[in-house]
Amino acid sequence: MDNQNSLYKLDKLIEYVGNDQSVVKEMISLFIETSTEAVEQMNLFLKEADFQAISKVAHKLKPNLDIFGVDDLHDTIRELEQKSKLADKGADLRAMMQTIQMHIEKVIEQMKHDFSL
Repeated sequence: MDNQNSLYKLDKLIEYVGNDQSVVKEMISLFIETSTEAVEQMNLFLKEADFQAISKVAHKLKPNLDIFGVDDLHDTIRELEQKSKLADKGADLRAMMQTIQMHIEKVIEQMKHDFSL
């Protein structure tokens, strides 16, 4: 489950909620739901060029990624938040969004497999 090939780490989550597997599983289900929703919202806001809205959603997603140890997106989500907040037209927000979306999809797939969801 939580090995070196894992795309996520549950150390921080377990530190917060304890090692009760039913609670951990519930939190993972919540993460899957909220992160999927966040990616969908950011993609919609990207189409609408609503950069402030992208920044707000990225800001809300950040702690979830941190708590679930999705370290590969640590810098990307922060860069997306900052560049969209500044409405940086030169930033390739679409590429950052694709990276975030693809990685979150892989994390979710691994979580569903690991926890039989």
